[in-house]
Amino acid sequence: KLRKNKTNELSKHMFTRLFVQEAGALRTSFHIARSAQLRTSSRALPVVAQNLHTSFHSRYSVAVPPSLSSLSRPPAPVWAHAQNPSLRSSSTVVLTSAPRASFGNISYLASSWQSALSSTVQFLRGAKGKRSGAGPIVKKLRKARNETERGQLFSEREQFSEAATAFLSAAELFKEANETASYASALAQAGGAKLSAGETDEAQKLLEQSHELTSSLLKQSAEVPEIISPEEQKERTRASMGLFQSLAAMASLQGENEKAYTILRDAMQLVQQNLGENAIEVANINTQMAIVALRQKRYKQALRTLQEVEKVWAASEKHDLRLRGLTLQFAALDQLSDLQGLIKAGERAVETARKLGDREQEWYALDLQGCTATRMNDFPKALSTLEAAVKLAHDHVHWEAESSSYLSLGSLHEMRKDPDAAIEAFRTALRLSRSNAHASQYEISALASLGRCYLVQGQYDDAMLQLRAALQLASNQKQPNKSMMAKTSAFLGHALHASDGDLAEARQYLEDALRMSTEMDDEDLIRLSSADLGAVLLETNHPREAIVLLEKAEKLNHKLKDNVGLMKCTAILASCYRLVGDFERAQNYVKLTAQLEMQLKPLGLV
Repeated sequence: KLRKNKTNELSKHMFTRLFVQEAGALRTSFHIARSAQLRTSSRALPVVAQNLHTSFHSRYSVAVPPSLSSLSRPPAPVWAHAQNPSLRSSSTVVLTSAPRASFGNISYLASSWQSALSSTVQFLRGAKGKRSGAGPIVKKLRKARNETERGQLFSEREQFSEAATAFLSAAELFKEANETASYASALAQAGGAKLSAGETDEAQKLLEQSHELTSSLLKQSAEVPEIISPEEQKERTRASMGLFQSLAAMASLQGENEKAYTILRDAMQLVQQNLGENAIEVANINTQMAIVALRQKRYKQALRTLQEVEKVWAASEKHDLRLRGLTLQFAALDQLSDLQGLIKAGERAVETARKLGDREQEWYALDLQGCTATRMNDFPKALSTLEAAVKLAHDHVHWEAESSSYLSLGSLHEMRKDPDAAIEAFRTALRLSRSNAHASQYEISALASLGRCYLVQGQYDDAMLQLRAALQLASNQKQPNKSMMAKTSAFLGHALHASDGDLAEARQYLEDALRMSTEMDDEDLIRLSSADLGAVLLETNHPREAIVLLEKAEKLNHKLKDNVGLMKCTAILASCYRLVGDFERAQNYVKLTAQLEMQLKPLGLV
């Protein structure tokens, strides 16, 4: 009983540390996802990458709504999206998504859909096909443009299958009218619509076909310069960038990052030849190369590239592009554990957002700074910044932002050892989520956060009530967040064990958590669930099975340099070896536990 009480106390410290790191990481993940957007109105149109399993997210994402692990967007404005962003024309490199696709770490894809549209608009304006001639040709061109407009209208309504049909109809008409440039553009639009509808195979065929036609046009213009003016050559080069980006995005979508790099290098060579070394398109392509580097976990290279691109946007006063580039820097800086760099990048983001008059961008940059300050144990800065974020969200943004900041604020209060304030913040987030339709993801996050807080305070019945509700809601989602389900299961297992509940049920929850965390390669959760499962196995008289799990958890605690978790493992291992009759090892673990306790006691951790 004494051993169990001691290990439960150690677990509370582990949970507190884990929760606060998780909250900061969750908010960082949220900001990276949230800020990757193009906006044509005041309506929030976040673009979220599926399964943002960066090291911080996969380790600390218990409260993550599937918003941060889904590319989709349901009808309501929630971070969990089951639809794609509305159509926005832009020639810049942005981040985009494709439903039902699963990506790995930092799965940011350069815009295929929006860039293809931009290319289409430019091609339609610049193409010089046969516009005069027989009446049937003119009628076909008119009908083709009508079909293009229909496709764009469907896209704005996020009816991507219908949009693809309209664009394909336009493409056939352009082809019959011998309008090669417009035909290529319509194919690109159809490919973008197919990609947004989740039909990646069809999208790839259409985009590659469009790219072949575009390359042919560019080659023709280079071989016959007297026919095509330099200005038209530049126009076609700019227009082709959307198609290069589409193909690079498709390659990245399929995990073929080297192929994506090759495509982007070709695009860079084309731009430098026809537009010059200092063209804006060079910065766009460098941004997309940085995105691919992030996917390949080459964070230093990505960061260097993004910082150079930021100088270009700052010098040209393109504040919107600078702001989006800063969000990519957040990802690299977090992966490099450069928290001070995150704070500085957040400050630049706040400054840039204020120049744009963009309250939403200003809010999440503030919230990012507050969460990062929490992770740095700079509580005064964290508190003032998060309170400012809450006020800004309430006054000028929307309930989602306010709920998100209350979750951040609750985790800060946990770290400050103010459980009452933490519970109040989490309850506010829960109230906000329940007062809005389609808010189940926020409700899950708030319930899980409340459960975690109660668990740390030793209020096991309240903790289990909230955690069971969160797990049930999470399990019923169309795209369940496995990371959240795993962590919630682990905490439920711990609560049952700590409260002398049903050990068989506790074992089932912990085994589920260990299985899911192993599938995700989440080392933090693996060690947590292994240690608790080892304790349950010890109490159910399975010490040898417990030893295997506990020694695995011991190694992970060494790796992660967590002496609190290590002490928990050594204390239980001492009991296990004593039970199997290996008294020498048991005594060694007793001594190691005592040494760890002497180190941790002055820090107030035991």
